[in-house]
Order: sequence, then C-alpha cells, then structure tokens
Amino acid sequence: MPKSESVSLTQQEDIAAVQGVADAAEKNLLQVADLSQQARAFAALARINIAAEKIAEKADQ
Repeated sequence: MPKSESVSLTQQEDIAAVQGVADAAEKNLLQVADLSQQARAFAALARINIAAEKIAEKADQ
C-alpha cells in the first residue's frame, strides 16, 4: 500500500474515532440535559408543595 493511501486510511480512522467521541459526548449531554430538566421539575414541585402547605396553614387559622 503506498504511503499516501496509508495516511488517508489513518485519517479516516481518526475521523471515525473523533465522530465516535463526539456522538458519545452528545449522548452524555442529552442525558445531563434530561436530568437537569427533571431536577427543575422536582424543584418546581417542591415550591408548589411549600405554597400549598402555607395556604393550608392560613386556612387552618
């Protein structure tokens, strides 16, 4: 195999490896974004529960 083809093959392998890493990073970021969204939803539910407790306390007075 001529040297130029070998370099080209190596470059193709490097590109494939970088694309694999980029795909994995994107998947991880999507998982983090999903967890972040879930955390925001839980925080919102906590605020709603606190507000509901305050309303219930005022209703009991």
